[in-house]
Amino acid sequence: MSKLWRVSILTLWGALLLKTGDCWAMEKRTCLVLSDGYVSEYAWCKYQEMQFPWDHPGHAYCIRGLLDNANRYHRWLDGWKVKRLDLEKHRGPLRLEGVDLVILDEVRQTVCEPHETALVEFVRGGGGLLVYGGFWGLGGCPKGEYNVNVPVSSFQRSPLGAILPVEITATPDLEMLAGKAKPSRTPSFVDEAFGAGIVTSEWEVFGLHACGPRGEVLAELDGKPLIAWRPFGRGRVVAYAGDDLAWIRAGAGSHLFRFSGTLWRRLANLAVGDASTVPAVADPEPTWEKEAPFAHPDQPMNFLWGGYFYYRTPDMERLWAKDLVTHSSTLFYGAPEVLGKAGVQSWESVGCPLMAKASVEDSSTWMVDASGQPVQGHPCYNNPKALRNMQEAVATWAEETARRSWVTYGHMGDETEYGNCYCDSCRKLFRESFGYELPSLKNEFTSPYLDQWIDYHLFKNGAIGNMYGLAAKAARGRNPNLKMFASLPQGIGMSHGDDQLHTQSGFDLLWDHTYPGTMPIRVGLNASLLEETAFLQGRPSVPILDLLQGFDYYDNAPHMPPREYVREMAWQAISHGIDSVGWFVYNAFFWNMPGSEMWEEIGRLGRDVLAPLTPTLYAMRNSPQPVGLLYSYSQEGVDGLKEAVYDKDHPWKGVIRWWSTHATQEAYEVLQHSHVPFNVVSEHRLFRGDPLPWKVLIIPYVEHLHARSQKALESFMRQGGTVYVGANSTFN
Repeated sequence: MSKLWRVSILTLWGALLLKTGDCWAMEKRTCLVLSDGYVSEYAWCKYQEMQFPWDHPGHAYCIRGLLDNANRYHRWLDGWKVKRLDLEKHRGPLRLEGVDLVILDEVRQTVCEPHETALVEFVRGGGGLLVYGGFWGLGGCPKGEYNVNVPVSSFQRSPLGAILPVEITATPDLEMLAGKAKPSRTPSFVDEAFGAGIVTSEWEVFGLHACGPRGEVLAELDGKPLIAWRPFGRGRVVAYAGDDLAWIRAGAGSHLFRFSGTLWRRLANLAVGDASTVPAVADPEPTWEKEAPFAHPDQPMNFLWGGYFYYRTPDMERLWAKDLVTHSSTLFYGAPEVLGKAGVQSWESVGCPLMAKASVEDSSTWMVDASGQPVQGHPCYNNPKALRNMQEAVATWAEETARRSWVTYGHMGDETEYGNCYCDSCRKLFRESFGYELPSLKNEFTSPYLDQWIDYHLFKNGAIGNMYGLAAKAARGRNPNLKMFASLPQGIGMSHGDDQLHTQSGFDLLWDHTYPGTMPIRVGLNASLLEETAFLQGRPSVPILDLLQGFDYYDNAPHMPPREYVREMAWQAISHGIDSVGWFVYNAFFWNMPGSEMWEEIGRLGRDVLAPLTPTLYAMRNSPQPVGLLYSYSQEGVDGLKEAVYDKDHPWKGVIRWWSTHATQEAYEVLQHSHVPFNVVSEHRLFRGDPLPWKVLIIPYVEHLHARSQKALESFMRQGGTVYVGANSTFN
């Protein structure tokens, strides 16, 4: 055979393949799913008009990313070209050219009304129409907790209702079946051939549009038609009168129908007059195709609080893991094994370790306030008995987590603030540390007293850091795989128990929160403070996590912001030296999973940016620059005293402690946008008396500096350094 002949055969064969492919493409039928935006988004949490009740079904189960309820027909209708259109948002005529099947997916009649004539003519001309009743469709649902429509929407007397194979005899017609026995909720097939192979023993339908038959009934529920069809013109209409998600509203646990794909493929074929056999095949188990979570060494990239896990069924946990596979989660108890199998690192919280039950109930361990009164139920961070109780309780908890190898992080409390304590243990230890008596609370702002007040808070924060260190050591003793930390955001201030150098010294990762309102400032400043803390603690490889809050303000429903917003804040964190970016959405009782595209964006930045650049970014952030921006812990101590001795007759003493923080944030932003090379400098540098490698130090706002800090600044200036103090400061 000649070379030319071989080429000709191959060319002819390729042409035949292309032609055959065209035929196959032409034979692929088209299904148009018409949805109702109000129903699919309001009902299932794609957006929220206002805060839902805690038991709203959208929060509990059918959230985008888990069941993916809106795209179920794309999964079920193999061999079909499925498109989806939000009829509520659609404007203009409904174009049905080239469409073989229309599925009306739980659409209210008021939304469908402008298009009813077009749908009727579509069927008359030979098209197939499949109507899913759901909760809001057909004759409508009663007004109540999940229905704020006025009036109730119904097809009872509409043009489309006239061609349905079921007769709507009442409005509303939805009947909830939770109060009836299980047989009343279990469908039965009148047409055995249509239901061949479909196992109905575990299939329960908790809601039914109680219509009468007007066509051929294929399946019944509680003696009423569940599935029916009838011809109209040259086409067909099929109705499914059940609400497959009513079990959620009934609080019935898990009742997913395992043959949904088979049933809906048969319904679709019935609607278009296709007599081919659809074998009964159980739906496949949910699978995940996303990569495992990006992780900094010993530190997960992404974070989500799973809240209080309302449904603890295997179905729920499996689908939950499917959504969480791209990020990590934290729970207050019992992270399910399915998370570990999905490759998800999970966090569990022991809570504030000091609040062990034995100590909370033992008055001999309690703190003592400035007036000498015990603080009921609050153990002291220096009390030996309280520390022993804490270690025992944390060790017991850690031993339990060791049975769940996927639990890799232990969380020791959230935004804990620690009061001032004047108990015997604190007085004794303070005397041993500083050589003088622990100062009592005074309404005094003289330099000698302020120095003592600052000494006390440095002492207190050191004690808190020691307490956390003992708890972490006890936990790791029983479960060496645990990495321990607590949620102590920098904004709390050192006078409330958050001097990072001390309180986070025993953590396995450094941690902070930042909020969206002032994100560009807070991310940068807090990230730089975390870098400074790591450097001063002498552990440059410590993972540094910045938790970006995923909401706009407290009184709004918990949303995930747009992808661009996520990307901007993540880049802010990365560019300022953060090693790991967390993303958090409040969802304790509003178990509101975010859209997966947000997490994918963060994960992409992790793989493409953080992994290769983390060492370089750390070195850049910690190399000495000409200018140092001083974060004044002395001023935080002064602000804390103002709070402690607030006097309504002297309101200046009630100036909130955020003022000095805001002044520092603003100075940080000015320096950034002026392209001034600078480092954020902790006042701990001054307390230590180490050489200061800067030419200029800037103190944005200060009323008092500790004597040790003043001495360090005087030495700095004698060696040629310059100190700038904010004009509003009262410091001389």
